[in-house]
Amino acid sequence: MRSVADPGLVDIILPTRNRGPVVLEAVRSVQAQTHRDWRLWIVDDASSDGSDSSLVREAEADERITVLRRTHRGGPAAARQTGLEAGTAPWVALIDSDDRWRPRRLQAGLDATDDPRTDAVFGAHQWQQGSQLGAPLIPTRQWKRFPFVTNNFSTILVKRPILEAAGGFVPKGQEPLWTCEHLDLCLRLIGRWRVTVVPEPLAICVAHNNDRASDRFGSLQAATELDRTRRANADRLGAYPEVLARLTARSAARYAQVRQYRRALALAMTALAVRPTGSRVQFLRTEAPRIVRVVGDGVVQGARSPRARPSLRSSRNATPG
Repeated sequence: MRSVADPGLVDIILPTRNRGPVVLEAVRSVQAQTHRDWRLWIVDDASSDGSDSSLVREAEADERITVLRRTHRGGPAAARQTGLEAGTAPWVALIDSDDRWRPRRLQAGLDATDDPRTDAVFGAHQWQQGSQLGAPLIPTRQWKRFPFVTNNFSTILVKRPILEAAGGFVPKGQEPLWTCEHLDLCLRLIGRWRVTVVPEPLAICVAHNNDRASDRFGSLQAATELDRTRRANADRLGAYPEVLARLTARSAARYAQVRQYRRALALAMTALAVRPTGSRVQFLRTEAPRIVRVVGDGVVQGARSPRARPSLRSSRNATPG
């Protein structure tokens, strides 16, 4: 019988809150892995639907599974940090409670680590809406422009020392993020990791109507957290002006979404000042279309710098959309 102290080869971290039978499907997709040397840390983030009881029963039937209960809700980053601190395995994998792994998910990731220069592996994923399964989404195209950013962590396999050196999911002294924790971690890992991308679909993301962290994306909290993440990593992004410009514009878009137009426009102008080349209007139409609708093409074209302070008169009668 494996002891709790045995690190195994891979620590798998699964944060969950009020996910009922959905999280059991995620757990069973882990149990169905062709690679068997793992330990699953399920972190229950103060669930109130009784789902923690069914998870405990799963753990009692499989000695590789441990359920960790948080008494106060802390969000996905805080829950993942709890799981990270519980394990000791040399590799760490993540799965969201509303996702499912393909049976070869772990084996495909480990196969890619045969190259000793690989510090982390990402794979393709698919979205499922009802019974419809979408085409595989391979991060290769994104990697050519942003070689360290991903929107899906259910395919990541990363060396523990690399993850811990970057501060884990919640760096010491920081408040846990709710809405852009994936981005924050990737930015903190700039210069620390060498990534391999596996084109094979490794995870399925299930669309549903239950509560999820992305529901906060239209809030002031989401705008503030993205702006905070951008500012905290500005020095690391110095070598990637396009990425910095896009993140700044997306911060502007989130502020515009909650009608914080002055802050939104100031950030939009900062994004244009950072961005090295290309059409101003087309750039903001792609990254922050609401701002172009509010102030008009002419203001965007004429703005020279954040100090230009373009007029906001047109925002008075604008209808956010």
